[in-house]
Amino acid sequence: MAVAALLLAAPSAGCFNYIPLGDVAPRPGAEVIARLSVPLDVPLQDLTVHGVRMTTGRVVFIDRDSLVIAAERFASETGTDYPGLGTTMTLLRSHIAGVEQRRVSKGRTALLLGASAAALGAIIASVRQLVGSESSGPPGPPQQP
Repeated sequence: MAVAALLLAAPSAGCFNYIPLGDVAPRPGAEVIARLSVPLDVPLQDLTVHGVRMTTGRVVFIDRDSLVIAAERFASETGTDYPGLGTTMTLLRSHIAGVEQRRVSKGRTALLLGASAAALGAIIASVRQLVGSESSGPPGPPQQP
């Protein structure tokens, strides 16, 4: 039963990828990756992360001069990942090298749905076969000579 629930839940998650936006501005609420052309120092609770080059998060606000992101994750120049903890980052447009927006990948999601349906069908068929072999009833009395 747990396997069937997992198989049904997996397709609802879908498959996602990030698509470069170029000159198109993301909408507030969109999940994005912002790559920075200038390393930034970001205060994160009791410490400051130096040399941040990339952040992943949700767009809070955007105008022609800046992009404000509620960060889920940071990556520094050294490649170290840090949790964003919802820290709000204001990024000047002149400091942004590129922005990518998270989108549902239709092909991957269709493939996942098909594979999940096939696996669920195989599970149901094997359970039916197992139940069918056990339903013949109790064995009869032994034959007498």
